[in-house]
Amino acid sequence: MKSKIRCLLKSPPGCIPEKIYIAKLIFYEYLGIDVDFQSSEEKKSFELNILFDDKTYSLEFLDSFFKKASSAWLEPATLPDSCTWIKTNEIQGEEIWIPIFHTTDDAAFWKSKEHLTSSDIDIFGLSFFFLSRYEEAVRTSSRDEFGRFCFEKSLSKRTGTANKPVVNMYIDFLAKLIEQITHYPLEKYRKLAFEVIPSHDVDSPFSPSIRTPYWLLRTLGKNLIRDRSTEKFYATARTAYKSSFNQKNDPYNSFSKIVKIDANAGVKGRYFFISGRTGKKVNDGYYHIEEERIKRLLQELHFEGQEIGLHPSFNTYLNPSAIDSEFSRLKRLCENLSIRQDYWGGRQHILRWQCPDTWRHWATARLDYDSTLGFADRPGFRCGICYPYRVYDLIERRELTLIEQPLILMECSLIDSRYMNLGCSDAAFEEVQNLRNECKKFRGQFTVLWHNHRYVSEEEVNLYKFALSGK
Repeated sequence: MKSKIRCLLKSPPGCIPEKIYIAKLIFYEYLGIDVDFQSSEEKKSFELNILFDDKTYSLEFLDSFFKKASSAWLEPATLPDSCTWIKTNEIQGEEIWIPIFHTTDDAAFWKSKEHLTSSDIDIFGLSFFFLSRYEEAVRTSSRDEFGRFCFEKSLSKRTGTANKPVVNMYIDFLAKLIEQITHYPLEKYRKLAFEVIPSHDVDSPFSPSIRTPYWLLRTLGKNLIRDRSTEKFYATARTAYKSSFNQKNDPYNSFSKIVKIDANAGVKGRYFFISGRTGKKVNDGYYHIEEERIKRLLQELHFEGQEIGLHPSFNTYLNPSAIDSEFSRLKRLCENLSIRQDYWGGRQHILRWQCPDTWRHWATARLDYDSTLGFADRPGFRCGICYPYRVYDLIERRELTLIEQPLILMECSLIDSRYMNLGCSDAAFEEVQNLRNECKKFRGQFTVLWHNHRYVSEEEVNLYKFALSGK
């Protein structure tokens, strides 16, 4: 059934495939509005025509990013580098603040311009910029030792917008504006519901320090010689002894505990498994996917209604054949174990990802969704959004079949000393609450990554429970 509201977006020339992609995503996928697109040499800005009840309402929006990109695609000169916040009280009686990422002395929500009302917000260009991860394809040297794009080098860091879903703010502004003009509720947008999505990267399903006599002796020696801790020595020995009788005593084997915690919060988890090895053992987990105990674990999780997914190994992110091979191996094993799913996704191991290559390799392997895109060194909105979306290939300049499910919170980014170093302090709880509230505000998805070996400390378990329930 077609919507009662229609939109026509008229655009200046340049970057036409990208403009069609972002218009379809915003209007049709999120707002539930049919949209047509026209390009005209006469246009200097975006003209949005809202057609309703035989009336046409026209608004003009800035075309800043695409104007630069059309003549210098993926060049540094096209990158925005500043942020200004502007506000209005004229939309549904609310005070709305919106960030704009270009320099202008007289930026304004609205200006009267001939027969149009115009705005200095580059909604379409900046939404595309964030969702496509355009800056990551340009700033190729801004990477850490694992080849990951660094938060410290990002526009989000420089402008202080990492904790704000900028694209959601743009979409919500458009929705409220259209509803105010037409007095017609956008039902598809209003029916979006807040959801917490817990996920668990299975790097080490069982403690590597006690899985073999060699690793046990190595860990005991490290406890005594490097750590000079008899307490750690005896703790390792105790765990090894107990686990030799019952694997449930292994602190890494926390899966039944996770399932119970998730169930109490009314959610089900996603468990992503490594099914190959392309790096050193220390980088690729301490198990093989076809071990009998891994098979039993897969079956137990499936029996509990949990989702199984792929965690491609260390050096796969630029290797399409390795991603395809590991996905095929996991699916084949699951099929043999009578584990059947209609929807398959996962996350790159150690969040290794390169724009847009890794997305393209996942799409080629026919995975349905990826959930890699969160910064390793800070929680927040790397893609500027808390909705899933179909991704765009900046090199081939086309939409892919793959869906990105943005990662908002990874526990080690928040807790560990090498990143934010908040531990389980009040500041950590506050950070989780703020991110959760932003997702809830826009009826989005709060995607959380909590590794199975992080359920030993009661403090960390409580922080995870808080992320799920908000209390």
